[in-house]
Amino acid sequence: MKRQSGSGVLVVFPGALGDLVCLVPTLRELDRRHDALPSLLCKGDLVPLIAMARLAMAQPIERRETGWLFSVQPPQEAAAYFGAFSSIESFTGAGVDEVERNVRKWTRGTARVHPFRPSQPIHLAEHFLRSIGVVHPADELEARLEVPAELRAAASRRWRGRRLPLLLMHPGSGGDAKRWSREGFRRVAERWLLRGGGLIVLLGAAEESEVDAWGAEGFEVAVGLDVTEVAALLSVADLYLGNDSGISHLAAAVGAFGVALFGPTDPRSWRPLSQRMRAMTLDPWSAIGEAAPERAIHAVERELDVASTLTRWDPDTSFLERK
Repeated sequence: MKRQSGSGVLVVFPGALGDLVCLVPTLRELDRRHDALPSLLCKGDLVPLIAMARLAMAQPIERRETGWLFSVQPPQEAAAYFGAFSSIESFTGAGVDEVERNVRKWTRGTARVHPFRPSQPIHLAEHFLRSIGVVHPADELEARLEVPAELRAAASRRWRGRRLPLLLMHPGSGGDAKRWSREGFRRVAERWLLRGGGLIVLLGAAEESEVDAWGAEGFEVAVGLDVTEVAALLSVADLYLGNDSGISHLAAAVGAFGVALFGPTDPRSWRPLSQRMRAMTLDPWSAIGEAAPERAIHAVERELDVASTLTRWDPDTSFLERK
């Protein structure tokens, strides 16, 4: 059994949800190399996700210890804290003299400071792995996160009141440029309901102002969930539709089938790491406030159709082909 803490590796990681999911293969590789679980400093709201998946011993990167990395004269306790680790892999502070000097001093040269983004057009997950000396094609990578049975059961009780094929739709993203037409999402949702499916619109903190608008159109809305509740809900949905977003990466990681929509970003660098999640490029791209052409809506429905043939609820017949 792995030790839960101790002299293993410390990973310092400033990324958001999607970035963190792309780090999963790297965390698993570091776990394989060391006797103790990796320790991880990451965004505080993501700590429960790492704890749920038992990937690392996670603590908020907002802790004061992170500031010591950038200090010209760090306190003596900094050496005691960082020196307790056999090595450090930091994805913050590349090119900052203080950071590189401090971590190497504290670990006697066994620390490395990596750029957060790749310098060449490769998938972000590939970049993180290459940073620790592993070359692995993104097409062969998966970032799997296990949702405990009790969390899945709670999500089923809360969100699956009717035994209908459930489409979970996330029309948001971290930036408006990556959000496909709201009207397009709405029309896909309406057609899904007309064909007898169940639907939930999942909104994150960035989309909370849209709750009333979606609710006024008669859609069931899930909002205000923490990251483990979102993971559990994603894991019990039959199909998923979303943009290039952290939620789409999480959906793929917990095993959801579905479609992630891409426009201004390149799926070769950002696609979710799962064969179950289809990365679809829409060209031309209809921005959030624009109307989506009928051919684009049909194309999205066809991609959902393909994904639906793979799901556990109906392995033989495509739901979207039914009347």
